[in-house]
Amino acid sequence: MKRKSWMLGVLFVLIILVSYMAKPEKTQNDLLLMNIEALAAGENYVPIQCIGTGTVDCPLGGKTKFVMIGYSFE
Repeated sequence: MKRKSWMLGVLFVLIILVSYMAKPEKTQNDLLLMNIEALAAGENYVPIQCIGTGTVDCPLGGKTKFVMIGYSFE
């Protein structure tokens, strides 16, 4: 009787372990997250980056070497 209850306990643990391992993991794609951010930004938002120091006027203030406006695939 003790052996049957022990085997039943081991079987129960194995069933729980297998059912836990069979669940697929939910992963989020980077492209999906970028699309969500673009939608949340709205129509009027345009990303601007000012790189370096130079003689070009930066829309964010100050002087810069390059001004990057818009989205990129980085």
